[in-house]
Amino acid sequence: MILSKNISKSTGSVFSGKNLIAHGAIVVRNEGLSVLSLGNTLKATMSFEKERDYQRCRARIEALCEGSDDQIAKMASIVGVLHNEMNDFFWTGFYRVVEGRLVIGPYQGTVGCLSIEIGKGVCGTAAARGKTQVVEDVHDFPGHIACDERSKSEIVVPVTDESGALIAVLDVDSVEKGAFDEIDRECLEGIVAHVFGGAMTH
Repeated sequence: MILSKNISKSTGSVFSGKNLIAHGAIVVRNEGLSVLSLGNTLKATMSFEKERDYQRCRARIEALCEGSDDQIAKMASIVGVLHNEMNDFFWTGFYRVVEGRLVIGPYQGTVGCLSIEIGKGVCGTAAARGKTQVVEDVHDFPGHIACDERSKSEIVVPVTDESGALIAVLDVDSVEKGAFDEIDRECLEGIVAHVFGGAMTH
């Protein structure tokens, strides 16, 4: 497999002859490697890089939060690291449980919604069900609350304390569809469980 000298965006077209196969967003020369094999190789590479990035973020977050018993300070630290270190994190923040509602907490990105009813939208659904919500296309999610119309995909992780009580949700949005997957779910759940003492949600 030889990467074309002029890597370009494509729409998945296959060019005839001994030419270029456009797969995903990369154009490559076909030297006997199937498109399926190429796709699997690219996916594996991206997954490895994502896991590596999360490991780096978790180590930094744990160091920052060690010895702190202030929930808001820990939320701010988590947001600060994730938003600036992870790719495709367009909006990153917490909604805290306050008097039976989700109220905006520490976040980075464009202006977020001030409060969300539990059970409403992706954040409210995650809070009500106590289960991480991974949404490939937010426009297909019933009752989606659009704080910023540029958001295309979203992951929301419930956050519990040592007693198992819901204290917040961690919300991450991306301007790319399908930006979040099982790796994001496992890594984000692991981070909030370690920092706040709650259980993993899966």
